[in-house]
Amino acid sequence: MKIIFSMVWFLVAFLGTIQADNNPKAMIIFDASGSMWGQIDGVNKIVIAKDALKDVVQKWDPKIELGLTVYGHRVKGDCNDIQTIIPIKKLNKKEMIDTVFAIKPKGMTPIAKSLRQVANKLRKNENTTTIILISDGKESCEEDPCATAKKLKSEGINFVAHVIGFDVDKKTDEQLSCIAKSTGGLYFSAKDAASLTKAIKTIAKKVEKPKPIKVVKKTPTTLELLTKFKTLGKDSHTISGAKWSVTQNGKIIFDDANSPNPIIRNIQTGKAHISMIYPNITKAQKLAGDIEIKANQRNSIIAYIDNGSISIDASKSDGSKKIKASYNVYPIIDGKATSKNILSCSSSPKDECKSELAIGQYMIKGIYNSIHREKKFTLKSKENKKIHMIFSNTGSVELSASETEGGKWINGSYHRIYQDEDGKQGSKITGCSSHKKNPCLKKLPIGKYIVISTYNDFTAKKEFEIKAGETTKV
Repeated sequence: MKIIFSMVWFLVAFLGTIQADNNPKAMIIFDASGSMWGQIDGVNKIVIAKDALKDVVQKWDPKIELGLTVYGHRVKGDCNDIQTIIPIKKLNKKEMIDTVFAIKPKGMTPIAKSLRQVANKLRKNENTTTIILISDGKESCEEDPCATAKKLKSEGINFVAHVIGFDVDKKTDEQLSCIAKSTGGLYFSAKDAASLTKAIKTIAKKVEKPKPIKVVKKTPTTLELLTKFKTLGKDSHTISGAKWSVTQNGKIIFDDANSPNPIIRNIQTGKAHISMIYPNITKAQKLAGDIEIKANQRNSIIAYIDNGSISIDASKSDGSKKIKASYNVYPIIDGKATSKNILSCSSSPKDECKSELAIGQYMIKGIYNSIHREKKFTLKSKENKKIHMIFSNTGSVELSASETEGGKWINGSYHRIYQDEDGKQGSKITGCSSHKKNPCLKKLPIGKYIVISTYNDFTAKKEFEIKAGETTKV
């Protein structure tokens, strides 16, 4: 399999004095996680937040451009459920209010990823952009939003984040406050509707009109390192996951796997050696070579990752109507699926899960209700692979336990259910406990299973089969 990389230079020279865009800009990051259905004084927090935003938007300064990014509003349990619904532009008050009132909280709280997604779109802005983050909870996607904010600022992205913690505990106050402090912003802890409205109004007044910035003929010499999917071309979005290294005069001046698309500032002119590796796929893709850094310019390199694309949908059986299901996609390396997913998405009767992926082998783990399905696939260069997941018909199992055959049911027996793979114990499906009066009830796909049950120091093992529409008593 041949891997092709392209190297492109973008050289930008300012031949005269120009004036930068002078309009102040702001982006609201709005929390639509499931916890926003909680109540304050008998009113849902999402209702309070919507009313507060409506009041502020109606009085918003028309000279300030405004956008809206929302997380947790489409899918439960998906840390990638982040969407910029309204890009930063001249405010259409009706559009903004109608959009906010249509939001329905559902999912997780990916604060760090939301900050990174919004900030990455601001990389080329000369003037400061204000981010207004409203959240009623702490980060729930195993990332550190404070560290992310500091990292984004260290990369030279020109933004300030004002943060409002809405009805949060002390620990969450500290986490959210750190984001504001790290970016030069303000933090507000709002406990009710009045304090939330006041906080948003105070922040709105802070979105000041920036002073004109003059860009002189000479610009600092920088090196920008970009990674993109080959099929999408040079104008496509950048992707994360690559590790870049830059050596100049025999010394490593940059070596980082955490910066998705780093910019090395004030680099020396002359020769430099770069290397890039895109790991965590079946066969890592690499790029290496010598380049010439030119003075007073932004020197840019794009590493194109050889890729294809996938489209995933699902049904209960072959030929039946499509259903809503969720998926995680894992790269297969050295014959085994990794533990870290490279893609999380969902499909519905109307929409497929669509994404670009680097070429290689992958494992899809899908879930519909309590039914789990796995499927392996190989993606080739420029291939558009359509993948259909089938979640077969189901039945139920009722598990109970006793000390003797036909004896009374006992309390606290725990049952682990595994796939039966030709009489051998396969992967674990689920687990549950049974009690004197309450058996363990589980819905499972049709097929054969093995249950291993424990009670005190005793263990019992039994095979059983699930048939469509029937309840199997074990």
